[in-house]
This record gives sequence, C-alpha cells and structure tokens, in this order.
Amino acid sequence: MKKHPAKTAPSGESRKGSKAPHREAEGHLSREKKQLLGLFDGIDDVIYVADTETYELLYVNEAFERNWGEDVVGRKCYKVLQDRDTPCPFCTNDKILGAYRGRSYVWEFQNEVTGRWFRCSDKAIRWDDGRWVRFELASDITERKTADAHIEALNEAMLGREKRIIDIKREVNGLCRELGRDPIYELDADHAAARASSVGTEPDNRSVRAGASLAPRRLFHVETLQKALQIFCETVGIAAAVIDLKGDVIAQARWQRICTDFHRVNEETCKRCIESDTELANRLGAGQKTTVYRCRNGLTDAASPIVIDGQHVANAFVGQFLLAKPDVAWFHAQAQRFGFDEDEYLKALRTVPVVAQERLPAMLEMLTGLAELSVSMGKERLLTHELTASLEERQKQLQTQQQVALSLMQDARREEQRARAALAETDRLNEELIRSNKELEQFAYVASHDLQEPLRMVASYTQLLGQRYEGRLDQKADKYIRYAVDGARRMQGLINDLLAFSRVGRRGKPLQPAACRDVLDEVLRGMEQAVKESDAEIVVRDLPSVMADRVQLGQVLQNLIANAIKFRGEQRPRIEISAKRNGSRWAISVADNGIGIEPQFHERIFTIFQRLHERGTYSGSGIGLSIVKKIVERHGGDIRIDSQKGQGACFTFTMPMVEEAEESEAHG
Repeated sequence: MKKHPAKTAPSGESRKGSKAPHREAEGHLSREKKQLLGLFDGIDDVIYVADTETYELLYVNEAFERNWGEDVVGRKCYKVLQDRDTPCPFCTNDKILGAYRGRSYVWEFQNEVTGRWFRCSDKAIRWDDGRWVRFELASDITERKTADAHIEALNEAMLGREKRIIDIKREVNGLCRELGRDPIYELDADHAAARASSVGTEPDNRSVRAGASLAPRRLFHVETLQKALQIFCETVGIAAAVIDLKGDVIAQARWQRICTDFHRVNEETCKRCIESDTELANRLGAGQKTTVYRCRNGLTDAASPIVIDGQHVANAFVGQFLLAKPDVAWFHAQAQRFGFDEDEYLKALRTVPVVAQERLPAMLEMLTGLAELSVSMGKERLLTHELTASLEERQKQLQTQQQVALSLMQDARREEQRARAALAETDRLNEELIRSNKELEQFAYVASHDLQEPLRMVASYTQLLGQRYEGRLDQKADKYIRYAVDGARRMQGLINDLLAFSRVGRRGKPLQPAACRDVLDEVLRGMEQAVKESDAEIVVRDLPSVMADRVQLGQVLQNLIANAIKFRGEQRPRIEISAKRNGSRWAISVADNGIGIEPQFHERIFTIFQRLHERGTYSGSGIGLSIVKKIVERHGGDIRIDSQKGQGACFTFTMPMVEEAEESEAHG
C-alpha cells in the first residue's frame, strides 16, 4: 500500500504533524493487546480506536501519528480528525452498535477540511475493560476517486464523441437523400452503442464491490494477512489460520509440531484432524458465531466465521492448544498406540500452549478483525487495479473514436461538398424550370387568347360559306366545307381547354375552408340534364370540409362525374362519391361502374391532350384530367386511379384538412 501523504485523514483532519509514542491511555492495555496492536504500526493505512461514549482516542497507529502528531491519544476524535467542537453528524457509532453490531460497516467519505477521500471500515469491539470502542481502518482513496472522475469524464467525452459521430452520419445520410441516393450509414446500432456507453463504469457497479462473488484468495490481501497472522500467533502463542469454505488455506502461522510431525502424518490420527476441521466448519456453516471442538487426538480447536458484505466467505481458526494441563500418561499411551517416537512426541507436547477458554472469543474476534482488515486492503488493491485497467481501456477507446470521428468528418466534408454542388445545380435547374413553366403558361395564355379572334372569323365565314353554297357545288365541295367547319370548332375547343389549363395556376384563389357536400350539390345542379339523360344513380356518402379553392374543387368534381357518365357501360351508371382520412389530409373518391381503364394507361390519361379512344367514339379534347391533376397538385395533393378494363374506375384525390373551428364555420 502507498504511504499516506501528510495532512490527510480518514473521517477527519488536523494540521499538526510529527511522530510521537503512544501515551497514557495505552497504559490501560494489557501486554498482550499492546503486542497485537503493535502489528498495526507496520500498516500504511490509518488505524485508530475511539471510545463510543466519550469519543476519546484510545489507540492510534504510526500512520495516524505521522499525520496528526503528538498527544492525540486521550483527545476527542472529532477534534483531532475534523477540527470540530462537537461529535460529527456522520459518526458511525449508532450503526456499529446497532444494525452492524458484530460486523464491519464500510463507507466512503470526503474529508471536509482537505477534500481527500477515504474508504473507512468501522467495527465495534470490546476493549480490555469491557467497554465498547470503535475500531476504524481508513484507506486514502483519493487517487482512486480521481481515476473514477477521470473515467467518468472519459465516458462523457466518448459519449459526446459517439453522439457527434452519429450526428455526422445523420448529416451524411441527409445529404445522400437530397442527392437521391440511399443512406450509407445504419444508425440503429450506433444509437444502441451510445446508450450502452452512457452507462459507464461507476465504481459501485464493479465486481469488486460484490466482494463475496470473488475468489477468497483474490478478496484477501494475503501478504498483509500472513504478516499479521504471524505477529498474532507469536503474541498469543497459539496456531491460527484463515481457511476458505472449500478447505483451502489462505494464510496460517505457528502450527504445532505435535500436529505437523505426528497427528497429520499418521493416517488414523490424520482422520481425527480432518474430523475436527469438518465439524468446526459444519457448525459455522449452520450459523454459529463461535465454536470450540476437542479433537480426539487430545488438542482443542476453535473457529469463527468471516463475513464480508453479509456473505460467509471463510473461517478463522485458532487451534492446537490445551484448555488445561495435559494428561501426560494419556498422550504417552497414544504415542505407543500409533507408533510415534515417545520422547519426541512428549517433547512436542511440552510446547503446546494452555489457553483459558474464556480468552477464546477475544482471540477469535481479533483474528476475524485482522481478516476483515485484509479484505478491506485487498478490495482496495483490486479496485485500484481495475480502475487502472479501465482507464487504459477507455483511453484506447477514445483514441480509436477520435480516429473514427476524424475519418467520418473528412467523409462528411467530401459528401457535403458534393451535395452542395449538386444542390446548387438542382437550384439552377429548378429556377430554369420555374422560368420555363412561367414562359409556357404565358405563351399558352397569349396564344390561346390571341388565336380566339382569327379562329372565330375562320369559323364564322366557313359556316356562312356552308349555309350559302351547300347543295350548289358538288359533293366533294360540301364535304370539304363540313371538314373545315368541324376543324374550326375543334380548334376552338382545344384553345378554350388550353386557356382553362393555363388559368389553373394563374387565376386560382386562396385556399379557404369549403364544405365538399355544398360544392358537390352546386355541381350536380349544373349537371342535372346530363344525369337525367343518362339515368345515372348518384350516391353521396359523408363528405368533409377541406381547405380548397371552391371553384377549382367544383371543376375537379364536375370533370370526374362527367367522365363517369361519358364512359359508362351497358348497365345503368352508378357513381359513388365518398371520403376518408389519410394522415393529415382527406382522400375523396369518385367511383363508377363504367368501361374501366387498363392499368398500362393509368399514367397516360393525366397527360395533356392524350386520348384513349377514337374521336368519333367519345367527345372531348383529352385535357380534362390534366386540368384535374394540376388543380389537385396546386392544393398540395395527388390523384390516382384504381381500375381494370370492364370493371369501372375509382379516382381518388387528396385535399388538406381544416381545423375544427374553421370546419364548423365552413358548414355555416
């Protein structure tokens, strides 16, 4: 572990600093406990013991003294550590004496004075005189917290860069669409990756936090545990070990020669040793806190569970001792029975310690405390290692993303340049098209308007010629005159239709709420004679109000109904007008049971002056549906036909909806 820098503290701070021996309060410690506490001086983390009622410091290790100087034992912990005049509001005494009694309470704390972070492990233990004290181990985790913050910043940077990459890809896709190309990037997977990276790798989410899920040997700081165990065993004079739940030894010290050289070597006596180990482990697994077992080999063992984060992960054993002066004759007989060297066996027996049974709970409590201390240090070591690895990985990922982002930005710039050039060309062509359309409309209007007068003269004089000279000339002359009159009339019709076509965009009125049923009723009144002559059945469903040029909407309905009557079949004509919602628009349909249209001609019928039938079969110039299409497109809609030859036709066009308030106004 790293040495703590000066002027740092676990749950508090002071600005004093020099080394000092332990003072008067330590005089109350037994020689044995002094030796046990002395092993903490070799630990770099801060360790102290404080009275839970008076808050007086009863013990501090050398790491503590290096930071807070002389004469701290006997002073108030909150004054020494936090420079407060009253107990700290975040003091853990209530927790370790309440819900966490008998186990460690681990917490992280940022010191209010220096701003440094500490990971504290607090536990209530019994002091020599029977009072409850707080034992705290505090590890400086400022570097780890800094690494956490660095990783979080890297996460945010990566997330921001990922989002920027997605934005760039979206821009490139948009440019592709504007160019009429398919998007080149798939964004769904990128969104999922960006959301996943936003989760980050907060320390509380790491596997190290769930300490019980780790292999015990990884969980413990084995080197520190082994060192502490050796000092512990030398101090109390008995053997001890920390063994995981599978029976593997994590650390052990001072095993007695009577066991290693005799009991564990002989097959029969070794079975007794394993029996003792198994019985102790089973009792602890059943929930006992402390258990004592006298092995059939004559020695005694005791054990307590090591519980980390609420999980039983290992057992602390003290053993190979006697509870009373040994019965030498019994052991002499055992040596003879199993063929041991009697002199060496009894010599080994003389080194076996005699321990009062009432001392065992305190020993086991100290041993489990050492194990928990080792776990705290081990977890911090693993966290640091994991953070370092995570930080390096994040930095690599960020470098990779920077390269990807740079490449994408270069791609985006190239695509943008291409798109801008293409859009500029498109704008130029659109402007030319608009200008050309305006010129064509103007030409059509002027041509149709200016041709009216000379054509009217040609038609009038041709008719007069026919009236005056019909029958006076030969048959060929009469036929030619009829041809001329008919041609003049058709030319007048074409010019009038062309003039109507050019007026759709030039003389259209602003769109206003219009009730379709009212407009249709006006159209049907004007077509009453045609409907009556064809005996057509007109079926009108519920029709809405739309935003429309009322006059042009009437033209559309009149043209579609007139076509339905004109192109009727042998059966009685039936024409149905209906409407349904289509997103934010109304789709209005005019369906009939007429002769129908083959699918290959569905587009052609909307082209100006296109006819599907001979002129003598059906009248008309072939411009009516072109006018309908132009009116619908002026309203921002579209028109389509569903038809098969001999099965009738259904024309459907869309019109914009009106708001409810405007709709009620349209209906009056």
